[in-house]
Amino acid sequence: MMKAARVSFPPLLALTVVLAFAARPLVAAPADILDSASFAKGLNEDKSPKEISTNFATDDTVCLSVKLKNRPEKGVIGATFWFRNEPVTEEIKVDLSTVKTGNAADPFYVGFKLKPEEPFAVSDQYRVETTLDGQPLGTYTFRIDPPSGAIISTVARVELAPALHDLKKEPDFTGVSEFKPTDVIHLSGRGDMGKLSWLQTEWFVNGQLDDAGTQTVTYAANRESCPFNFKYRPEDGWKAGKHEVVLLLNGKEAARKAFTVKAPGDTDSAEAVMPAPVLRKATLNKDDGKGKPGDVVETFEPDAKILHFVCELETPVTSAAGVITWRIVDAGAGEFKDVLMAKAPLAVKGAERLSGKFTASRDLPEGKYEVEMIIGDKVLAKKEFEIKWK
Repeated sequence: MMKAARVSFPPLLALTVVLAFAARPLVAAPADILDSASFAKGLNEDKSPKEISTNFATDDTVCLSVKLKNRPEKGVIGATFWFRNEPVTEEIKVDLSTVKTGNAADPFYVGFKLKPEEPFAVSDQYRVETTLDGQPLGTYTFRIDPPSGAIISTVARVELAPALHDLKKEPDFTGVSEFKPTDVIHLSGRGDMGKLSWLQTEWFVNGQLDDAGTQTVTYAANRESCPFNFKYRPEDGWKAGKHEVVLLLNGKEAARKAFTVKAPGDTDSAEAVMPAPVLRKATLNKDDGKGKPGDVVETFEPDAKILHFVCELETPVTSAAGVITWRIVDAGAGEFKDVLMAKAPLAVKGAERLSGKFTASRDLPEGKYEVEMIIGDKVLAKKEFEIKWK
């Protein structure tokens, strides 16, 4: 992972760090201070390892026991737990000058514990980095295994598309790699997902990680031949250039897809270089009973049969191309997610007020929705709204 200001843990994980201090001090030069380091399921009273293992369950406490050769009278030993390339904890420090003196002939251990408040994410991308007085002492890796009965997780197919589609029924979009600045790009695929395995997408815009696009889904149960879909478009649309999306399975790269976005000026259309319209106001409106926009609303009720979206502009539109889309974001208690309800062209040239409507054939499920108006290759306006009973 490229450097980012966030921790790339799936959101289900919260951590509490418990520090176990050594019972005796050390004496030796930094070069020969380390004897060994062991992960374990627990620590004995003297902080030596109990049940050594580098494999842990999702609810285990992870213990690291560091054995030192001799007993210096001063020094600071630190440990930082990492997931992939980002720290999970701040550096935990032990000041050896504060530790009581013991028998010099006995082994000397320093112990650290990482205790989850919620289940760990399944992955083999964990490690602990240790230091002595700020200098590297040793790096040690461990893994969190899937629970008993989990099937092996694999990704069998991944593809890019400008719209969500059924992988079994729709044409193969594997070759799609060129998009417009306004496209919501979908990374779709299929695979076997073991219990508590997780998928995550990272979107790189001209080589830079866009944190806003990172999405994660965790599977609560085994799923064979399971379809999945991630979508993203930056808030202001895609920049022209070469971009990538990386799919991670349990923290390891499972697929990488490159794609290109062309600037409007790269097309042959004269409309592409015309000035973009300036939005003055965008509103949702209920129907006036005659098929025209009525009162402004923030939400609709499920039995509303006609929904209106109105955009008022500062200047008339110079482009002749426009489109409006209506989409379900998440409705029906999770039954409907990311569903395109309607997409219709707009005759916009010369207009200072644009209006689009959606006509429902039946009551709409309660939940979150989205409407978007696009002129040329620019998103003019987008609104998220809810459909719910008052």
